[in-house]
Amino acid sequence: MPMIVEQQVWDNSYKDFHYFVAEDRLTQAIDGLLDQLGCAPAAGQRCFEIGCFPCRYMAHWCKRYDLEANGVDLTPEIGPALFAWLAQEGVRCGEIRQDDAFALAARLAGAGQQYDFVYSVGFLEHFVNFLDVVDLHDKLLRPGGLMLLTCPNFRGGVQNLLHRWTDSTNLSYHVVESMDPAKWAAHLGDRYEVLYQGCVGGFDYWCGQGQSRREDLLSRVVLHLQPLWGKIRRNSPLYSPYCLLIARKK
Repeated sequence: MPMIVEQQVWDNSYKDFHYFVAEDRLTQAIDGLLDQLGCAPAAGQRCFEIGCFPCRYMAHWCKRYDLEANGVDLTPEIGPALFAWLAQEGVRCGEIRQDDAFALAARLAGAGQQYDFVYSVGFLEHFVNFLDVVDLHDKLLRPGGLMLLTCPNFRGGVQNLLHRWTDSTNLSYHVVESMDPAKWAAHLGDRYEVLYQGCVGGFDYWCGQGQSRREDLLSRVVLHLQPLWGKIRRNSPLYSPYCLLIARKK
């Protein structure tokens, strides 16, 4: 199933990319919830990230919870440099493949291959048929396993306005209607125990590249105010930057 964005757009964004382990508001929010809910993955379990490159979140959770790293991404950047960096970070790798996620999931499921913790960070919002992406996670997850879905919240009133004013090109790469954890949860139905659904991250803002001169000026103003707005830690679907669902497969 094709994305609404050409793969070349992502590949171009990885030029001169420097690998790093994610440590940000999203990881802080998710780690806090996993601990609070008592549902964090157990050491030695296998995770699978859909749309994994550049693997900064994979590295974070594999290191934090001592997980085996598995994943898939279409980019040709899946290769020796990535594996060398993961090894340097002490991440134990299973199979991280350059492949189409839907085709690979069908093959893995057909072979009875499933994982303990299946997640994606910023993937499903690039598909019109985003509920099919939710099903893709389900196909790879074993009974009793943990699913985590997260993406930007460009749907909330404040975030939507900011990105329409300052970040229209990047906004056009996303299916705003997909950014709705309640829809994801409803689609999973009684097959899952939903542990958390909502928006997290307090208030934060970022923008893509390629804005017009007017958008660039406005985004600079917003970013200049970010140290003040960044002090907002209360979560709200109106302005919090990330959508999140955590669910246990029955």
